[in-house]
Amino acid sequence: MVHSDGPITELRKRALLKIAADAGIPAARVLLVTAFEDRSSSAFKKRISELAIGSQVWFRSESDVLLAFDHFPKPA
Repeated sequence: MVHSDGPITELRKRALLKIAADAGIPAARVLLVTAFEDRSSSAFKKRISELAIGSQVWFRSESDVLLAFDHFPKPA
């Protein structure tokens, strides 16, 4: 497990996935999580637009919940 300070942005996501790949860990086995105190916290509200697609958010106040930022498949 690795932890760092700051939200999982697209830039940080690419860097962390490269570190994992260099260590032989496939991207599908990597969980990218940003932690915040609460959904109503100013830190979360300030950073939400920077969070990377494919990452997740954990809130201390709702410790059994992960909020996922994922792509939906485009309709054919």
